[in-house]
Amino acid sequence: MGPMEGIRVLDLSKYGPSRYCSMILGDLGAEVIVVEYLPVEMVRATLFNRL
Repeated sequence: MGPMEGIRVLDLSKYGPSRYCSMILGDLGAEVIVVEYLPVEMVRATLFNRL
């Protein structure tokens, strides 16, 4: 049981320092929810390959 137990953190970051901070908060017991960035090109390629 860490000092951040019961806290939820929403990680919307794209770069290293913010991800590192979220990792530390998770190590301290927080529940970290990570939303991954998906480039538009990947979305378009995936959608057009399914048609």
